[in-house]
Amino acid sequence: MPETHGLFLWLINTFMKIAEVTNTLKTYIATVRVNGAAHKTSIKADSSNAARLLLLRLYGQGNVSGVVVASDDLHEAGAGQSLDAGQQQVKALADQARRLAQQKRQLQARQGMARAQERLRQASKQAN
Repeated sequence: MPETHGLFLWLINTFMKIAEVTNTLKTYIATVRVNGAAHKTSIKADSSNAARLLLLRLYGQGNVSGVVVASDDLHEAGAGQSLDAGQQQVKALADQARRLAQQKRQLQARQGMARAQERLRQASKQAN
């Protein structure tokens, strides 16, 4: 029994180390209020919830708003500039369009697979 417990701990430790290396932090941009004035800041975290919690701890309750993930193409094209509200809305709609197109392709593939399976069943019945 102790040998399997040690093996289990070794596996857990190994997987945790792999996860630490492979999971990269994302950059989040937020609007924070400092002495009554709104400012934009960025923070690296593994999730938007973690970013919000870190910012709340740094700036206080009620002083953090608008935590959004910074897109990779934004950093490449805009040298770290943040999106204004209109640009964020356009980006969100474009992202939604991409997701819907992907969902459409997946649904069509599932429907095609169901049709093919039905034809196979029909052919199998006719062969018997």
